[in-house]
Amino acid sequence: MTKSPAGALQFEALTSELAYPDPFNKTFRRATMLVSDLALRDDPIYGPIAKKWVDDFKAFTDAFAAAWCKSPSLPLLLPRLRVI
Repeated sequence: MTKSPAGALQFEALTSELAYPDPFNKTFRRATMLVSDLALRDDPIYGPIAKKWVDDFKAFTDAFAAAWCKSPSLPLLLPRLRVI
């Protein structure tokens, strides 16, 4: 476990390279994952869905677009359409 600059606990990949630039200094660091990242990978329900989206990026973007269009905050983010 390591701490983020904001103080959140994160899991650090033990086998990864120091390949990710640290945004706060000129060093490099290992990949980090939050508990939610690990849950997507290891959860018996969400794991297969996440794996499907890793293997089929178009399915992910289609599902994301459909969810975005259903978002209740969408009218706040886009200009209102007027019907005349």
